[in-house]
Amino acid sequence: MNFRTGIVTVLANSRCVSRPDRSLPGMTGSAARLTPATTQPPAAGSTPVLVELFTSEGCSSCPPADTLLMRLGRTQPVREADVIVLEEHVDYWDRFGWKDPFSSEAATARQQEYGQAFGGRQVYTPQMIVDGYAEFVGSYEGTALRAVRAQARRQNLLCVCPGPIMRCSRSASSR
Repeated sequence: MNFRTGIVTVLANSRCVSRPDRSLPGMTGSAARLTPATTQPPAAGSTPVLVELFTSEGCSSCPPADTLLMRLGRTQPVREADVIVLEEHVDYWDRFGWKDPFSSEAATARQQEYGQAFGGRQVYTPQMIVDGYAEFVGSYEGTALRAVRAQARRQNLLCVCPGPIMRCSRSASSR
């Protein structure tokens, strides 16, 4: 499976599957929750929106982006979105003497595949990607909120996933 197929599959699954509860399978009690009790829960019927941040412990510009990512996940600032955050530590900073204990080759490879998907753009940290459609400097809060809001509006699309290509059309309820 290549990157485009993989991301379409991930996005298709998050859009096509109803998630009535956010519990983890096989877990019970408070440990089964994906978000701590102190967070703002997403609105009922909200659209899942994946927000990825490519970061590194060795990146001096990354702490504000790390903070923004945590705040997006904790406060759920866009009413129509269920913001799902994913922080991915790249390993290319490691060779400059800034060893990140959380870094991985897989995160770097994923970011590079995004770079190709976005037309061969250079990758950098902190880089935020929203639902595989928008990329920008990860500490730009206004841009992040606009991108999340734009993706959440896609909730009225009916998506059919017959194979590697997702087909979407306006659902009857959105007409």
